[in-house]
Amino acid sequence: MANWRPSTLMAGAFFLALALLVFDGVISYLNTQQLIEQSELATHSRQVLASLEALRRNLTDAESAHRGFILSGEERFLDPYNSAAQEIPSELATLRNLTAQNPQHQQRLDTLNGLITQEMNGANERIELRRTKGLEAARIAILTGRGEEIMQEIRAVIRDMRKEENESLGVREASSHASARTATFTSIASAAVAIVLMLGVFLLLSREVRHRERAEVALRRSEENYRLLVESVQDYAIVTLDPSGTVASWNLGAQRIKGFSAEEIVGQHFSCFYVPEDVERGKPERELKLAATEGRVEDETWRLRKDGTRFWANVIITAMRDATGQLRGFAKVTRDLTERKRAEEEIHKLNEELEHRVIARTAQLEAANKELEAFTYSVSHDLRSPLRHVDGFSKILLEEFQAQLAPQAQRYLERIRAGTQQMGHLVDDLLNLARVGRRELTLQVSGLNSIVEEVLSDLRPETAERQIEWKISKLPFVECDHALMKQVFTNLLSNAVKFTRVREHAVIQVAATSQNGRPAVFVRDNGVGFNMKYADKLFGVFQRLHRAEDFEGTGVGLATVQRIIHKHSGHVWAEAELDKGATFYFSLGNPECIPWETTKDSGR
Repeated sequence: MANWRPSTLMAGAFFLALALLVFDGVISYLNTQQLIEQSELATHSRQVLASLEALRRNLTDAESAHRGFILSGEERFLDPYNSAAQEIPSELATLRNLTAQNPQHQQRLDTLNGLITQEMNGANERIELRRTKGLEAARIAILTGRGEEIMQEIRAVIRDMRKEENESLGVREASSHASARTATFTSIASAAVAIVLMLGVFLLLSREVRHRERAEVALRRSEENYRLLVESVQDYAIVTLDPSGTVASWNLGAQRIKGFSAEEIVGQHFSCFYVPEDVERGKPERELKLAATEGRVEDETWRLRKDGTRFWANVIITAMRDATGQLRGFAKVTRDLTERKRAEEEIHKLNEELEHRVIARTAQLEAANKELEAFTYSVSHDLRSPLRHVDGFSKILLEEFQAQLAPQAQRYLERIRAGTQQMGHLVDDLLNLARVGRRELTLQVSGLNSIVEEVLSDLRPETAERQIEWKISKLPFVECDHALMKQVFTNLLSNAVKFTRVREHAVIQVAATSQNGRPAVFVRDNGVGFNMKYADKLFGVFQRLHRAEDFEGTGVGLATVQRIIHKHSGHVWAEAELDKGATFYFSLGNPECIPWETTKDSGR
């Protein structure tokens, strides 16, 4: 373009001027045709608007006449109603013909036809009700029906159609005016353009030349920047291949990772990076075909360096195509992930070692459990026997030799018996605690109210002479071990009975509640309570917050309760105030599986 002669430019300007005159004639003709077409379309829009207005008037007349008849009962109001009812189908048919080329209008007319049919049917029914049953029946039908709602929907559809037609009419009228102005402007402008055409062509050519020069400079600069960018990347091997897989370019990152210099590898087939077994299976060619078909292929596998060593690589091959879709080659990006691979293998090895350790630890725990069972058996049989002997012989001494014994000796024997009995109870509680820890849960859906009733029945002999007010609310059905849950209530209710012994009128309550959004069951009493300062000791073995002289016990019962609740994946806790009673709460695991019916409880 930079070598064009002035004569060439002038010839080009002449032919452009001639083309401009032809263009002016064509544009004038097209503008005239467009003006005629837009005028026809505007007339069509006015016809649609007129038909919509006629339909609206008929609907309004029908609605007014219908309401006039409902209110007055005079048949004269039905004349305009019937006239409008006859006109409405005709107007709908006219609208459907006028808008046959407008799918949206056709859908709206389908909707409008259905709505008008519903409204006319409803109006006819109300007219008949007015005739046969009077004003009140018709009024109720109007109030309970959808007449007004349907009319609102009809008006909305008509309003949408009118809005669209008005918009179309405005656009078409504006287009007509624009076409007329364009025709005039084109004729005037073509002469002016022809005058300045030569100058314009010259300026355009000069600007094109300068633009091409700047583009060439920018392209060279961009290519240089891209080359510097690729060369500066050292963590990735960035390689280009021709369509057959031959290496066309090689960056410093590729040299660092694979060991080849650009002089050694450019022109070689890229299959030299693959391990021999992959080459034998035809993997290089298969990946090129897949990249050409899918556009991209990614793989993590072993690859070779120049010295023959292997490294674990992440490889992405991307097809490069020109603007016509022709395959120009492939871009291949490789990253060395050997260190990550080694770390993963090390983690896998550590996991295997950990698994072996867990198996060994499990075996040790099983052995410890067996030893614990043996100890439990020993306590159960070997320790109980001497305790029974001590208790039995002490009893014989008191019964058969009481006359020969001094009063102080008798008191000593009684204390020996009390101590052996207390130790027997302690052994029983410890064995029970150990059995609870080893026992497998037998889960079934149980009603907590029935369990509480069983416990209260067992406690009746102990509470027969007491004045106790039992407040048992409705408790939920839960999935639990029935026998262990009975033991929980036995311990909690027995404690409530024991620690309310000082009250003339004891109150013990059992109910369900919600604590921190989680369902729970609680046992509350008005007994002596305890100081919350020591609540952390409450569920420990042998931990007692009251003197044995005041309240008997072994200090194992609440520890047993806690172990049972924990086996149910639950939680147990207490709230109390000294000399004002205590409340023991417990929740069970997965409470959402069973519906809980709870009572409101604010706690203490």
